[in-house]
Amino acid sequence: MSKFQVVLMAVFIFIIIVAVATFALFKGSDTAKRNQTVLWGTLNSVQMTTLFNKITQADDKFSMVYVEKRPESFESDLIEALAAGAGPDAVLLPQDLIYRNANKLIPIPYTSLSERSFKDTYLSEGELFLSTNGITALPLTVDPLVLYWNRTLLTNAGIAAPPATWTELLAMTPKLVVKNNTIITQAAISFGGYENTTNAKEILSALLLQAGTPITNYGDTGILQSVLGDRFNYALTPAEEALRFYTGFADPQKPNYSWNPSLPTARSYFVSGDLAFYVGFASELKDIRDRNPNLDFDVSILPQTDKTLARQTFGRVLGLAFTKNLHDMASTFANALDLTSTDSLKLLSELTSLPPGRRDLLSVRPADPYLSVFYDSALMSRGWIDPDREGSDTVFKNMVKSVTSGRARISEAVNQATAELGSLIK
Repeated sequence: MSKFQVVLMAVFIFIIIVAVATFALFKGSDTAKRNQTVLWGTLNSVQMTTLFNKITQADDKFSMVYVEKRPESFESDLIEALAAGAGPDAVLLPQDLIYRNANKLIPIPYTSLSERSFKDTYLSEGELFLSTNGITALPLTVDPLVLYWNRTLLTNAGIAAPPATWTELLAMTPKLVVKNNTIITQAAISFGGYENTTNAKEILSALLLQAGTPITNYGDTGILQSVLGDRFNYALTPAEEALRFYTGFADPQKPNYSWNPSLPTARSYFVSGDLAFYVGFASELKDIRDRNPNLDFDVSILPQTDKTLARQTFGRVLGLAFTKNLHDMASTFANALDLTSTDSLKLLSELTSLPPGRRDLLSVRPADPYLSVFYDSALMSRGWIDPDREGSDTVFKNMVKSVTSGRARISEAVNQATAELGSLIK
């Protein structure tokens, strides 16, 4: 057993002592047979069954059953099940569902697993799972935003390589946009819109984080707050810079005009071969390939700002969290150790084609050229504490549309969004 696993095993004993009135009696971590752990998530059940079978071959004590849930009903199903005392022992939660579901989870105390040990083991974005009360989840995989680019369109425009910075993108845009009078027939990038910009919220999140705002933070009070409109000692407000850049691509009066609401959704436009750059998740690779096997495209790291000190992209990190409904603490945590081991996460990464959440695995660069980019992007992935992912999506949409429609200036839109985001925090 590794040092990290020994530390995690100590978690079992600590939680048992403080939660003896709530949970089943600890029966020891070396029992010959474990009780079955019920795990809920939205990952593919076939992939998870394959993973579980492999783990069982290595450790016949492992006993876990996976229940695949639809993403749109996951939370409501969980709430109803926990209320009836029939919920799962553990769940797979993305970072944007942790905050509003924290009251349903058992955090791992720092006295058992130190913050330093966590940071040394998991990727940086995993730190979103660190709270004042302890560790809310253990990272399994990360799905980073990357830049998909059409090789044919860039070649035709005399462009040899994709942009490494947003400034380079600005210079390329006029060469890639094709218009028939005022109608765009070929676009450079889908920035500036919202409804037809696939991943609009996540793209904006990446731009905001790169500009220098964490969007929300706990501050000195330990209470989550909206800081979207804060300046953070920069000469210009980061959020205003990011919003000005994003919305500029929807302004017909600017040389980088590239997108409008009349165009198809960004991903379908890219698949059809009419969009030069598409900002999408690593998990979208298979779908893009399947929808157009003849599309000549490649993948690169998301462009950065010219002043970048630490490269960043947005990522969806998936974590294993323990619910307050777990019935056998010893078995649940012992099974969790098997599931979060290096070997298990390596196999999960292979099954899902997503980078693993552990630093030791991310340090081994894969031979596949796409996965290599995904791994590099995983290491630079960041996110933010989202109090309400549907509500914040509306906030971001309103912020963008108020600017592109001319209803508000950039500063006014950011201030309004800051207030609306704050109202979502409970």
